[in-house]
Amino acid sequence: MAQHQVVNIETAQPEIQAQREIGAAWLPYKEKGEPLGLEFGKVYHGWKLKLKSKGGYGSKGRGLSGILTVLEIPRHIADYWEARYRVTIGEIDSGMVPTNWAIAIPNEDEVEARKEFLRQQRSRHLDAINMTTKSRKAG
Repeated sequence: MAQHQVVNIETAQPEIQAQREIGAAWLPYKEKGEPLGLEFGKVYHGWKLKLKSKGGYGSKGRGLSGILTVLEIPRHIADYWEARYRVTIGEIDSGMVPTNWAIAIPNEDEVEARKEFLRQQRSRHLDAINMTTKSRKAG
């Protein structure tokens, strides 16, 4: 018999709203990049304050971590833009924001080019294995 998880609508509402708002702030950043990073950081920071992790047993994958996972937002990029936003509002010093946290999000052409490169590499590798196997059998 299948078990169903009971969800308390009142307590789930903030996470649902957070996912909507964080996702809405992420999409423009993902498309246009850095100019919109601070706006994403502002939204993420606001929800980070509202949904402070309660931690504890069974909380893994819930709250902000779960939201970032569902939205496929790398945690280090979310944390980077949140920190940059906090610098702009004077919460932290700019020296506290590592410059190597954020990485560029590749566009579709770059992703396809990388996939093709990896396919070719794999093909060459498999060809080399096949040639080695054939030469062993022949020898």
